[in-house]
Amino acid sequence: MAARRGGLPVLLPVFLPLFLALPAGAAAAGPLPAASSEAFDSVLGNTASCHRACQLTYPLHTYPKEEELYACQRGCRLFSICQFVDDGADLNRTKQECDSACTEAYSQSDEQYACHLGCQNQLPFAELRQEQSKPEVQYVPQLDQETGDTRGSLSLSKTALNRSCTAPGNQTGFLCDDRVTCIPASWVCDRVSNCRNGEDEQEKLCGDLPHSLPGYLVFLCSNPRSWIYADQRCNGMNDCGDCSDELGSLASCPPCGWEWWSCIPVHYEYCSCIPRRLCRDGIQHCLGWSDEYVCRP
Repeated sequence: MAARRGGLPVLLPVFLPLFLALPAGAAAAGPLPAASSEAFDSVLGNTASCHRACQLTYPLHTYPKEEELYACQRGCRLFSICQFVDDGADLNRTKQECDSACTEAYSQSDEQYACHLGCQNQLPFAELRQEQSKPEVQYVPQLDQETGDTRGSLSLSKTALNRSCTAPGNQTGFLCDDRVTCIPASWVCDRVSNCRNGEDEQEKLCGDLPHSLPGYLVFLCSNPRSWIYADQRCNGMNDCGDCSDELGSLASCPPCGWEWWSCIPVHYEYCSCIPRRLCRDGIQHCLGWSDEYVCRP
């Protein structure tokens, strides 16, 4: 793989050969030191979300073999190395190169599989970053000089519209063509035309969800195969299915608001709070029954 990026040509021949030169046992001996990890992140991009996905697959408290966890996490890093060297032009090719590197780096089949899983886990995060890195173009006034008219004239030429906006309730929104109507992110591609001209349901926008959506409309769950709309993050509901949209650094949600009661819910649909309206309804919603004996509606 030849380096095509400028600015760091000396580092490119170093990252991948050093990793592949490690014997399988050494490669699986543990995660990279913090200082090395920070150095990699500054050049190759952060892989923390991919690492968390590996931890969900290989939790050390129930899965005693830590070698597979480390192999999976190194697969995340291998993908980012291959993407950097390959300039990220074709992520499917990057995935194939990552898989080949895993096969070369590990001799044990379980570790090879875990490393391949890390490559797969990193792919959707790389796709989202690629989408978010695209420059946003706004309506730009342009001067058109009409030929054959000695007076000339001014007209506004439309290019593309930056549709990021704040919907009612301080939610992430999608701006309609009228540049006034801002609909919640989750109303986009819901098979209902919420914008007057139907621009929220266009094939270009909805043809390959979530990849066809602008990055600001999407929240990726800890499970890289799951995603939700950005306005569903921190709404009190378990929309991801693993509460990663409500708990932890990935979501970074504020504490429960006044309309919610903080507890350990017993029902799957909530994560760390329940709606206060459920308090004292004669049904257990919190692990310690605080919703029936302490909370007041």
